[in-house]
Amino acid sequence: MAHKYFTLPFLIFLLIALALVFPANAQNDDALVAPQQQETMAPPNRYSDIPDVYLIEAMNYAQECSDSQVMQLYYDCRCMGAEYLERRIALGPEAPRSQVAQRIGPACADGTGIAGSLYQDCKKNYVQVPANVGVEDYCSCYGNTYAKMFERMNRPLLSREHVALMTQARVACANPSTARRIFGYVPN
Repeated sequence: MAHKYFTLPFLIFLLIALALVFPANAQNDDALVAPQQQETMAPPNRYSDIPDVYLIEAMNYAQECSDSQVMQLYYDCRCMGAEYLERRIALGPEAPRSQVAQRIGPACADGTGIAGSLYQDCKKNYVQVPANVGVEDYCSCYGNTYAKMFERMNRPLLSREHVALMTQARVACANPSTARRIFGYVPN
């Protein structure tokens, strides 16, 4: 049922975004030109010929992202849908779905969700917080540092990289001078 309610708002959002990126003729003296002449003078809109199946496929991809408890923590799912549409257009109808979806994500990285999730997990497991740092400060630092490092990666997150980011964020928040020496990164 939620899928039905997501599709229409996403389609409206996508159309508005496309209209902002590729505006129709601006209102100027051309408004006085006869309607027949305006049609011949209008620049072609590269999105006017997008097959409906491409739009549906992109909306479904964005919905899958939103439905995924993991993807929604790391990515802006509306951006993911738009990126998918761009790649589908570029690769054409013959490209398999897996090829279109490949490498989508880095441009849509949004660590806001994972920062909040890690913060909440840290607060629940406060016994892991170093004694020299307050729980609130450490957990806030940990979530935000992880999220910033993730957003800077500019590639898909693999399990080993996730563990490495968690380790770096923990060290950076527990002992910034050690983090600077080992990783070259210290949280703000």
